Amino acid sequence: MAISLIEQRVPHETTLVDLQNKPDSFKSVYAKACGDHTLAAKVPILETEEDGVLIESMVILEYLDDKAA
Repeated sequence: MAISLIEQRVPHETTLVDLQNKPDSFKSVYAKACGDHTLAAKVPILETEEDGVLIESMVILEYLDDKAA
């Protein structure tokens, strides 16, 4: 996903997450996009001002491709 953001020259911030000890702030953002709150929060997450929170790599890449078109 990072490569796609760079190639498309999308301004972005990257936040590194300890996968063994995910912070509550990360889990909270993930919960916004995931309907099943029993699932463990996963990476990557793309949070946008206009479209909210996206999860799952392929969904995020398709979103970025659509925005670039």
